Amino acid sequence: MLVLKNGNHKTIFLLNIITRPRAITLEVVLWRSFTLQRRKRYVNYSDAQLRASMENEKMRFGHVVSRSCTIKITTPGAEGIDELLFVETQAWGTTSGENLEASREKIIRRIRSFPEGITLATIWGPEGIYEESDPVGSQYAFRCEWNGDPTALSSWDEHTADGWTDTVHCPDGNTGFLVGVGVVPGYRQYLFYHNHLAPMHPWGGTQWEKPMRISELLIAVTLDNLFKLGVERIIGNARIPGYHFRPTLTVEEYCKLRREDGKLSDPVLRFHERMGAEILKPVLYSMEDPESRNAGCWVIYRHPFAG
Repeated sequence: MLVLKNGNHKTIFLLNIITRPRAITLEVVLWRSFTLQRRKRYVNYSDAQLRASMENEKMRFGHVVSRSCTIKITTPGAEGIDELLFVETQAWGTTSGENLEASREKIIRRIRSFPEGITLATIWGPEGIYEESDPVGSQYAFRCEWNGDPTALSSWDEHTADGWTDTVHCPDGNTGFLVGVGVVPGYRQYLFYHNHLAPMHPWGGTQWEKPMRISELLIAVTLDNLFKLGVERIIGNARIPGYHFRPTLTVEEYCKLRREDGKLSDPVLRFHERMGAEILKPVLYSMEDPESRNAGCWVIYRHPFAG
């Protein structure tokens, strides 16, 4: 069962798990109807336009959309290029994303080199109201060879070849590399209750019991896919977008900074730690990223997400 919380409104779903070749699909079938943000496909909307679109949807349909609705998380392949590009521009091409988006050519080459490393989240609407899928999130990854020595890790730019991951992907690499996860801004706040089973491992449970955001589901499924392919661990060079608020701290000091509740201060590092990663190595330069003051932090996953 899955529940979408939106303020005081609660929507209950039934979750089915479908395993397909080179893809895991999480199908969320609407059990109680809810209001979706309606948006034209592949059009750049501002947050204000998204909110206005939602209000228009409420006026047109009220709080009830009477037909079923589906959310899917898949490895899309070449047929998903337009959806992937849409998510990329929405998630990273806005002012909040500091224009870090990948080009269409980069995405195509990522698909060609390692389709199993790409995960897409889409919302499918009821027939007659939402005629096509609505892409809401994506995650990219590739495989590389790494001996486990943190001193060999430098910047995101260097290790991803400035995002041209097809040039550095190693088909039999012992290490998975998380390039980046992006979610369309209007969908980032939603939490989902679900019954997706985590893999049976000595270090993990049997169920992801806590509510999860789209970004968390994307990372979790990507971790599953990469470990099933045989990698020994998975690394990523995380943005640290809160660093520009603490310019007096060194990057090492900032990446260790924790809140009163014991959780990491930086929202992206906190996200990775919540998903099971360990902080590995802060770096003074990662990529051109003003929010992070161009710095970053390497994180490592030693096993799949277990809830």
